[in-house]
Amino acid sequence: DAMRGTFTQPNGNGRTVFSSTADVSTLLQRHGAGSYRLNMVTQDNIVNLNDAATFANWYVVVFYRQNQQPPRSLSLLDGFDTVGAATSQTAVLRNFLVPVGGFDAKLAAVAHDGDFDTVGDALSVNGMALTDAQNPANNFFNATHSYLGAAVTTAGDLPQYDGKAGSLNGLDLDVVDIAPRLKSGDTQATVLASTSGDGYFLSSVVGSVSTFKPIFWDTSKTWKNLTRADGSVLFGDTTGYTVVTHTTGIATGVA
Repeated sequence: DAMRGTFTQPNGNGRTVFSSTADVSTLLQRHGAGSYRLNMVTQDNIVNLNDAATFANWYVVVFYRQNQQPPRSLSLLDGFDTVGAATSQTAVLRNFLVPVGGFDAKLAAVAHDGDFDTVGDALSVNGMALTDAQNPANNFFNATHSYLGAAVTTAGDLPQYDGKAGSLNGLDLDVVDIAPRLKSGDTQATVLASTSGDGYFLSSVVGSVSTFKPIFWDTSKTWKNLTRADGSVLFGDTTGYTVVTHTTGIATGVA
């Protein structure tokens, strides 16, 4: 698919970096799970180059439905925004209602040019810094690939990194638990990317938050000719319709 939504930025070392997005839904639906490779992308020669500000990588964000799961509000904010000592970036997750009782909320953040040996960068939700076993509060973007505090390494990745701090080159791809930063009744969450020392580019913010709502996906409609039973329908016949629906969400639906 053709790239779209291309953003370019100077990276501070005399080069220009860029990010592009493309809708690959059809490809993933057609080919299913497995390893994918991106090619035909022009880039600088990075062989033996010790420079985290020069990077070449790609990732895919997938939204999916599972009927047995509770309803969640999904958000995707995509860009390529500079974060520096004088420039922070804010994103707002909306369109959810945090339910009473148990709920879950996750945030995925993708950034480029985060240095594990330069501190000062932070990611916060509703004014509280995010941190876990792989991402310190004062060095969140530290060249990691992590999921809920565990380093991620995936067979088939080329090259296959261990996901720990400093293992990736110019890329951070982290999923963190933000449920402690939310409370019942919340309808939005403010995400702030900032730094007091390390500069980086914020590429994507993806949110998944439990939400209090009915879900009416499984609705069926049938009809029957009440006047005749030969399968035909003529002018003046009376037909009856039956609609069967139920909610798989956690809120009561109203017809």
